[in-house]
Amino acid sequence: MTTATLPTLWAGPDETTIISQSFTVGDAPTAPASVTLVVTDPQGGQITYTLGAFRTDTGCGTNTTTTVTDSHAVAGDIYKNISGGSIPAHAIITAVNVGVGYTISAAATATASGLTFTLTNLANPILGSYAFTLPLLIPGLWSYVWLSPGVDVETFAGTVTATPTTINRWYTSLEGLKSRLKITDMMDDDQLLIALAGATGAVERYTGRYFWRQAATQVFRSKDVEILHVPDLVSVTTLHVDTHGAGVYDQVWAPTDYRLEPANALTENGEPWPYTRIRAMITGGGHYWWPYVFPLSNPDRIQITGVFGWPAVPALIEQVTLQLAQDAFKLKDTGPGGVEGATDWGVTKIGGSPILKDMLSTYMRGSSKVGV
Repeated sequence: MTTATLPTLWAGPDETTIISQSFTVGDAPTAPASVTLVVTDPQGGQITYTLGAFRTDTGCGTNTTTTVTDSHAVAGDIYKNISGGSIPAHAIITAVNVGVGYTISAAATATASGLTFTLTNLANPILGSYAFTLPLLIPGLWSYVWLSPGVDVETFAGTVTATPTTINRWYTSLEGLKSRLKITDMMDDDQLLIALAGATGAVERYTGRYFWRQAATQVFRSKDVEILHVPDLVSVTTLHVDTHGAGVYDQVWAPTDYRLEPANALTENGEPWPYTRIRAMITGGGHYWWPYVFPLSNPDRIQITGVFGWPAVPALIEQVTLQLAQDAFKLKDTGPGGVEGATDWGVTKIGGSPILKDMLSTYMRGSSKVGV
């Protein structure tokens, strides 16, 4: 039997998952003469891990960070399992400073010296069982193969999906979808995550906008001296203008120099809506207008730092996302391409459903919709 503990989200290169494997002869656990684990990353690179003797290093130290000291460190220690005093469970070595120490996958729990570290490629906690903490350095589909001659089944293969997503960019939660589907275990969490990502993408492609928030700096080209049209905008932190077309945003506008519109955006239709344009003001304390763009100069003359997106996810957007994610999840058993094609399928489903189209109609951005 081969198993993998799947991560719920891929948030960065410090993500790991535990792969385990049990070997038997005649249904009895056995210790094979050799055990090899071959891992292929999403870009096709391969790393081979073999069961070897534990190495014990003394005189080591920790300092409550991911940097630990070990004068025995060698280049070949990369991605080995590491354990010892103050080292968290299932830690792995993610970088080696030869002769000095390591960077490990999780911060040590205490500052200490004179410690003993144990390094190994594959852990062998009980007879016939082997485990490895796999570093998921990049998102995507990871595959692995266990190889061991002389046992009942000599080759075991499996995959792990590291889903690249950020929770605040979804329009509903994993827990909400599981509740809707009456799922109480974690066995299908990877497929549910893909369904959620696909449903979110379908809503965004169909409406031509996104409904999460992000702090960002963006630049714009003005086509009018009074009105600047902008993507969905929640708030402005700073507004600078390049007055000479040289790429230097030298002019700082005060809040009295502009007005965010529509004026009642935050209460539009009984729910918060974003601003979509900025009006230059030369009365009431204003001093400037949007700059002309002349040939052979920087066209993006306006720089805005602020929060872009939607003030809060609308209830109808959450409901449509839940419905699409629920239906997309069921594609794993019946749909062509499975859950992986959820975004394209979702756009088509919206276009063919009068109810879903009506629910999203208020949120369409002009002619930016697709799949209709």
